[in-house]
Amino acid sequence: MKKNNFNSDKNDKGSALPKKNAAKIEVVAAAVSILAEALSALAIVEEINEVEEAEQLNTKNQINQERQLRHMQKQLDYMAAQLGRIERKIDRR
Repeated sequence: MKKNNFNSDKNDKGSALPKKNAAKIEVVAAAVSILAEALSALAIVEEINEVEEAEQLNTKNQINQERQLRHMQKQLDYMAAQLGRIERKIDRR
């Protein structure tokens, strides 16, 4: 009878090993899944940062263009005033 008990103990240990391996594989799979989610989150954060940088650059460009337009308008106003002065001088003659 002891032989049967020994054999049944062997079978129990044999079936426990695949369960342990399966549990280890599940832990590894969970770790890989968590790592994948973390990398995905980092990619999203990086994308957000790139969009923010692009928006800041667009804002700076827009501010520079507005500044240039104001400067050009001042130049046009000055030229128009000068032209008006020249016209008045011509009309006086």
